[in-house]
Amino acid sequence: MSAGHLGNLPAAATADGAGPAHAPERDGEHASTPAVVLELLRGARPAAGLLGTSVIARMIGHAAGAALLLVPAWNLGRLAVGVAEPGPLVAVTVALMVGAAFVKALCRYLEQLTGHIAAFRLLGRMRTELFDRLVPLAPAITDTHGTGRLMSAATRDIDRLEVFYAHTIAPVVTAVWMPLAGVAVAAVVAGPLPALVLLVGVGVGAIAVPVVGAGRARRAAREVVDRRTVLAQEVSDDLRGHTEILSFDAVEHRAGVVDAHGRAVAAAMRGTAGVLGRRAAMTLAWQAMTTIALLALAAFGPEGAFGVADATDIPAGSLGAAAAGWAALPALLLTIALVPAIAPALGSVEAFARSLPAALASARRLRELTTTSPAVADPARPHAVGRVRGTLDLENVTFAYPSRPDPALRDVDLHVPAGSFVAVVGATGSGKSTLARLLTRVWDPDVGAVRLDGVDLSDLALADLWREVTVFEQRPVLLAGTIRENLVLGRPDASAEQLAAACAAAGLTTDLDAMPDGLATRLGEHGQRLSGGQAQRLALARALLRRSPVLVLDEATSHQDALTQEGIIDRLRGAAGGTVVLITHRLATARAADLIVVLEEGRVVETGTYVDLIRAGGAFARLAAQ
Repeated sequence: MSAGHLGNLPAAATADGAGPAHAPERDGEHASTPAVVLELLRGARPAAGLLGTSVIARMIGHAAGAALLLVPAWNLGRLAVGVAEPGPLVAVTVALMVGAAFVKALCRYLEQLTGHIAAFRLLGRMRTELFDRLVPLAPAITDTHGTGRLMSAATRDIDRLEVFYAHTIAPVVTAVWMPLAGVAVAAVVAGPLPALVLLVGVGVGAIAVPVVGAGRARRAAREVVDRRTVLAQEVSDDLRGHTEILSFDAVEHRAGVVDAHGRAVAAAMRGTAGVLGRRAAMTLAWQAMTTIALLALAAFGPEGAFGVADATDIPAGSLGAAAAGWAALPALLLTIALVPAIAPALGSVEAFARSLPAALASARRLRELTTTSPAVADPARPHAVGRVRGTLDLENVTFAYPSRPDPALRDVDLHVPAGSFVAVVGATGSGKSTLARLLTRVWDPDVGAVRLDGVDLSDLALADLWREVTVFEQRPVLLAGTIRENLVLGRPDASAEQLAAACAAAGLTTDLDAMPDGLATRLGEHGQRLSGGQAQRLALARALLRRSPVLVLDEATSHQDALTQEGIIDRLRGAAGGTVVLITHRLATARAADLIVVLEEGRVVETGTYVDLIRAGGAFARLAAQ
């Protein structure tokens, strides 16, 4: 809903106050149904031609289907009153019915083909655009929504919109056109009174039936979507943590949790059963009552009610008036046949009314995600980026996470010269990883500024910043592909020599030599075929391959043994090719650093070289003694 779909939703707002909107604002969940429908329709513009073809094919197909009932009804009446010869009329009737059946089948195929091609194209575009919208929201969006909910939005929620594009637009148009056309035919053939009776009947079917329980169905659909999301999150957690679940003998407990959520989903789905039952009963009722009303009009109505004056001496209002001299029989039969002819068009409204609330609930959830304010955003006029030297400065920086009351960093001042190797150390929770996130502008500081070569990071386009600063996350993510595909993620054009150099610097060469497929080795989901140390070395090689002016490493050697770690650190300075900021809790890795920064409770308490800090006997020396 950008240019095609997601862009129709209100653009994410910029940060409030002095910093970013740490608590993202969301209004999509409370959007009205008309607003959501209009957004979905605007999003359908790229497939307007296909959807238009689907609508036209459905209209023609329903007209052909109606002809299968109306032609024999009309001609049967003509045969009964003796205005046509049986032989030719039967032949014409059969020919028309065969032709109508062929047209109906062809149009049904065309409608389904074009409708689903349009829907699947639109859903594919929406997934791409949703990803584009979520990237600037990360990682804040995972803190507020959870990975299970995001996965559900990108898969299940978008899939549900197929109902709207493939099974709603064409049926709605047909549900309006067919009854109006049917009433018009009745008015021309049978007269105003039968047309009025038919209009009242189809009005009940078109308006009253979908309205029954609409509010309850909408609430139930939202509850089903929410409960399914929770269930998806639980299952996702169990799959990721299956080793821990087995080792803690928690299989039965976790199965009970999943079962409870599954029963909650089933209970929410049962909430719509009564509504659907009442709608089905009303659908049958309006057809039966309309047919009875037409028969009653023929039997007890005024003379000429079906367009032909009674020329006999049969008293009006008596049962004998049913034939009105038989001349009105074709009009009567055709009008009665219009009821089942129109019913499928209205029945499709009732059918999609069952699934449409769930589709709209999914659309609201997608709208909620796409209207979430990003933690950081591009400036209105980005600063032009020239040759980056790699000087970093933090000036009086204070930052607090939205979910935590106390600041993670307080009054931090730090200067990192271009090309230097700086280590940031401190106890767990001292703010080391937060510092790394501010250097890469995952978050903006609440107070102060973070600068690259003297330019505030908030004045740089995010794409420019990410091109110049590479980060190694504490828990690096590996894709379910080959080692080569993971390595070239940030540098697709890397040569074989560059790949070899990065792997050597990260200590990965020996591992590759031991693998029969080398760089073509497939990793499996989350890199599960690699050990923790191998996965970390692969992620480090991927970061080194980019040769960015600034490299931020968050616990890049935490899974390495002492010997491997020492070799990596020795090779790191030359391989990085620029400024290196190493976040570590292993003080031995900081020996080679030009500058060591010591954090305590979010404050910089010491800076200096390894030797100087040990001699000073302060915070760093205490950490080293532990």
